Amino acid sequence: MIDFTRIKNSEFTELKLFQKVEFFLELSQTLGDPGNVQIEWKKIRKFLDEVVRNTSENNFIRKQSLNLLCSLTFLGKISPSLAISTLLSVEEDDDDFLLVDQLKYLFFLHEQVPEEASEAIQTLTKHTSAEVSSEAYLRLGLLKFFEAHRSQGIEEFLSKLEEAYIFFRTSTAEIENRVDADFYQTLTEFLIVSSANDAERKDTLFKKLSNILWTYSVFDIKNIAGSFYLKLYELVTHVNNITTQKLGWLDIRRQLNALFHLNYQLINLQVESHIAQNQLLGLIKEKVVGVIVEPYFRLSLQAKMTAIDERIAEVQANQPEMDFLLYIKELLSSEVSKKKDLASEHIARLSIAYPHMDKSIFEEDIATFDDVDDEFLLFKLSQKYNKNPRYHLLDSILYAASELQGGHKIVTHNEDSRNAFIASILKAQGFITKDQTRWGSSATGKTQGELDIKIEDGNGATISIIEGFILKSLEKANIDLHLKKVFKYDPNGVEQNFIVVYSEAHDFIGLWRKYLMYLPVIDFDFPIDDNMKDISNRFNIGTDIRLGLATHIRNAERINVYHVFINMHYN
Repeated sequence: MIDFTRIKNSEFTELKLFQKVEFFLELSQTLGDPGNVQIEWKKIRKFLDEVVRNTSENNFIRKQSLNLLCSLTFLGKISPSLAISTLLSVEEDDDDFLLVDQLKYLFFLHEQVPEEASEAIQTLTKHTSAEVSSEAYLRLGLLKFFEAHRSQGIEEFLSKLEEAYIFFRTSTAEIENRVDADFYQTLTEFLIVSSANDAERKDTLFKKLSNILWTYSVFDIKNIAGSFYLKLYELVTHVNNITTQKLGWLDIRRQLNALFHLNYQLINLQVESHIAQNQLLGLIKEKVVGVIVEPYFRLSLQAKMTAIDERIAEVQANQPEMDFLLYIKELLSSEVSKKKDLASEHIARLSIAYPHMDKSIFEEDIATFDDVDDEFLLFKLSQKYNKNPRYHLLDSILYAASELQGGHKIVTHNEDSRNAFIASILKAQGFITKDQTRWGSSATGKTQGELDIKIEDGNGATISIIEGFILKSLEKANIDLHLKKVFKYDPNGVEQNFIVVYSEAHDFIGLWRKYLMYLPVIDFDFPIDDNMKDISNRFNIGTDIRLGLATHIRNAERINVYHVFINMHYN
């Protein structure tokens, strides 16, 4: 027999096939003996490399040599770069089973030379052998699968998973009984639908995974790979058990305790005595917790903060459940803070796009979204504001007020001319306006009164009315007359109306302050819900335009009346 310390390929090639098989059995035992310190690893690597590259050698022997070389690489005895050199020497027209092993090991050593390995795997997807092409698609799917679990954001995570799903599906279509690809395809879809909270589909896929695992155990007689699949299934089981918990108030202590135990089992899941598989499992576990489990905790436990605090007070400090409860509390607190920050960011962006809109509208609309991190939130709200004129009517009126100040020399200094100017600006902005319309009832309620400006939608329905008048001082009778006319002109109770005051007072700000203080004491048919609010600081309108908001209660509904106060005093 050949001396393992002085191994030569020339001697090996002269052996008969059964002798070569026996040689590899003895070589494997010798190399696996930790007490053997006389092994020259460079010579071993050179010998194994030459056997793999020798295309005239028996393919079974070449396969044995490749497997042994890669096993020694994983044990740290041979450099990964040297092993990859041997792997890439296997040609496309080589034995199918040798190519399948090549694909398997290129996947495991992919990070050493990602471009070369990916290119080699991609090339073999076009192989004429279904066995080889199916394996290539499986390995590409696994590369995308693990890329997904290394990704930063949820969008990238889901995008990579979708790519992986397509590769796995293609792999299963290449040959029958490809249970490993079917398992990963189902697992990938389970993760995708779990992140979307599709409970019904998730339950179906969970049952399918169980059936695939049973099938795999039948085909995998030696159960070499089955342990890793079993651990993945255990991970999915824990995730499924956690995210299907029904959390109520009747027995929240028991439910929190149950969640703690399920979460404990998940985070402590390991593959015993297999470093590489354990690292892969840890990678998947970390991403699954971040993308599926933690969002479930945030959604399900956000309203249970009081109960969590009570449970924290009951549990002893050194108990493992305490760490879990503190982790949940920190998770929920950070989520609240994150939502506030995101909401503020959205409001700031909307304020730039719609500078004259009341920020409270943005706050109320953003609060209607379950997910403040919705990437389409700004787009959806912009569509809403652009389609409905009531959202940017205030913006246009403030713009018209500014234009009126700029054109004060060419606009006649009377109420009708100024109202007509405001109406013309609004019409140019795309609003359907009608001014000085005989409509509604007069201030006395006896005859129809004159309405300054009416805004209609495309169907002719009134969406707002505008009353404009000149004010030189706090003329209470004049103020009462015009303000009460607004409600007389509005028999239907539209959501928002406008008062435009053309101030000709010497002390613009002084009159504005008196006006603010006087409004709450007026005896309106529909009372003001609260004091008149100065909301000028919410808008970029300068110092010569002031804006107030009075909310009136009409038949239990809130009606907003905006008061636009324009400085029209010019020497």
